Amino acid sequence: MTISRFISSLMVLIAAVSCGTAENTSRGEDVMLKSSTSSRPAWVNSAGAVKGSGEVRFVGRSSGAKSEADAVQLATNDAFAKLSSHFGVSVKSDFISSEQETDGNYTYSIGLQSKVTGSKITVKNYIVSGSYIEQWQRSGREYDAFVMITVPDSEIARIRVEVEGTGSWHVDCKSGEAVAKTKELMQVLNEKRGIKFKPAQSAENSDAGFEKLQTAYHLSVKCEIGKTAEYDGEFYTNLRTTVELISLLDGKVIESWNADVKGGAFSKEDSLIKAVEDSFKQITGSVR
Repeated sequence: MTISRFISSLMVLIAAVSCGTAENTSRGEDVMLKSSTSSRPAWVNSAGAVKGSGEVRFVGRSSGAKSEADAVQLATNDAFAKLSSHFGVSVKSDFISSEQETDGNYTYSIGLQSKVTGSKITVKNYIVSGSYIEQWQRSGREYDAFVMITVPDSEIARIRVEVEGTGSWHVDCKSGEAVAKTKELMQVLNEKRGIKFKPAQSAENSDAGFEKLQTAYHLSVKCEIGKTAEYDGEFYTNLRTTVELISLLDGKVIESWNADVKGGAFSKEDSLIKAVEDSFKQITGSVR
């Protein structure tokens, strides 16, 4: 749900469940005026990632907000910041505040960035499993909030695969030279995009799911060999090479490269090898 809809729903929930006025609890000169439940739930004391029952829970906190809505949003952001920290990335909670809805599916951007696309990584499967709010009289009236989000282990695994940027690959070409040139291309993609390709060639096709491959990306190489013509003892082979970088997480082609060349040599076999070399030279040179 959107942040505004979440906050609205939360306010109704608070009013319906308790609107409990706390006993004038104080901390020095600070006095707690009311809370959303008669006592603090135990989960507010959770620290870091709490694992169990096929899921991971993260508790976000906020203090000193000027309204309940602000307190809830800041605590929600902090919970997702803790999710980012779970993957080794430390971010300030106020840097992320971008829940979006697409075709009825809700996602939340976190402080992680895809090495390949450069875009923010989103949490595509989560629930807000707990919330608790306190109103305090300090220098003025302020609100503290605690929000717990629960993320399934499968979603944690999907995010980790994307963060690590692991890739599989497959070559469909009758020339063995294409495999050697594909390995050189993978080195370039590793240096420029940060993709860590598996050392063994994948036998899987390009539309296999990430659960099966345990990789985020797939490099598909296909060579279409055209006619070979002979002129004065020299052979020329036409070749079209297509390379696609596919996101297995999103099921779509991120980027593609094509090269149409004519390789020349003094044998038919060598003319194909020369065509493969020339096509990969073009493609590798166009990777940014």
